Amino acid sequence: MVLLALASCGLKGDSMKATDFFSPQMVTLLEDIAQGNQGDAQQKLAGGLDLNSRGQEGITPLFWLMMEKDKDAVKRALQLGADPNYPSCTGNTPVAAVAGGNDDALLALLLDQGGDPNSVNQKGEPALFEAIGEERWSQVQMLLDHGADLDKLDNLHRNSALYAATLNKYEIAYKLVELGADYRLRSTVDDDIAWNIHEGLSQGLLNPAYPAYGWAQKLKTLLIEKGVQFPPLSPREVRIKEGRPNRWDLKAQAKEKQH
Repeated sequence: MVLLALASCGLKGDSMKATDFFSPQMVTLLEDIAQGNQGDAQQKLAGGLDLNSRGQEGITPLFWLMMEKDKDAVKRALQLGADPNYPSCTGNTPVAAVAGGNDDALLALLLDQGGDPNSVNQKGEPALFEAIGEERWSQVQMLLDHGADLDKLDNLHRNSALYAATLNKYEIAYKLVELGADYRLRSTVDDDIAWNIHEGLSQGLLNPAYPAYGWAQKLKTLLIEKGVQFPPLSPREVRIKEGRPNRWDLKAQAKEKQH
C-alpha cells in the first residue's frame, strides 16, 4: 500500500536505494535511525537536518522507512520528531497510505504516535475508506478507537457507510450504520444507501448466492426500522422534488432548442 501510495512520486520497483532520493547527510541519518544510533541521529538533527522534508521525487524520510517495512526504525523516527501527518508528494498521508494494507501493527504505531485517524489520501478519501475498501474491519475499529469520524466526507460527499454501500460492502455498511453513521446522507449525484440497496436488489445486480445479497437485505430491514421508506426516491426524483434541474433533462431541452 505504501509503495502504491508513492507510485505517482516516480518510485517504481523494489531495487531503489536511499541514495537515489536523499542527500548523503540524510542517507547517513536514515542509517543511524535504522541501526538504532539514537545519539548520532539526534546530533545530526540538531545540526539542521529535518525529517519533515522531501527528497528527490517528493518522498519523505518517514515514508521511506515505512516502505522499508522497518517498524522499529519508523518508531525511532517518530520519537525523533518525524510528523506522522506530513504528506508525501501526492498529498497522501502516512495513516491513509497504510490503512487498507496488511500491516495492522504499523497503522497502530502511526496512530499511537499522533497520526490523524481522519487524514486523507491523494483522492481526498479518509483513511477509513481505505480500510473499508480492503475489508480490513480490524483497521476500521482501530481508526474509530483513535477518533475517526464515521461521517467525514470525501469529495463526492460520501460518508463511511455510503462509501461501503457504493462498493456493495453491505456487511460493513450495516455495522457502520449500527455504530451511528448517517444513513440518510446523499452524495453529489443524489444517491444514498437506500437507493444503492434498492437498485442492487430490484435490478438483479446482487447475486443471491453471495453474502452481499443477504447483508443488503439485512441493511434494508434495519433502515426500514429506522423509518426509511422503500422503494426510496431515485436521484432523479430527488432533484425533481427539490426543484433542481436534472442533467439529462437539461440535455433534452438543449436538443429541442437546437431544432
